[in-house]
Amino acid sequence: MSQRTHESSNFYVWILKQVNVDSPVGDLAKVVKKDPFFPRAGSTIKPFKDYLIQKSGESYFIQALEEAWKEYSELTSS
Repeated sequence: MSQRTHESSNFYVWILKQVNVDSPVGDLAKVVKKDPFFPRAGSTIKPFKDYLIQKSGESYFIQALEEAWKEYSELTSS
């Protein structure tokens, strides 16, 4: 497992805590932090993924989101 911070109340809060992680998830976190329109809530990956597809459609960030969501989901389901 990585050095990522795991405490959070929702995905948006969790992803912002990944800003200093040197990985695609950290790169996504930097983009999210700078984007005032990135969704703040969602109980599934769908609103976040839809937003990224609409905004840029870059597969790098979509794959990073999928990786981040998987890790976040594993942490919050235990």
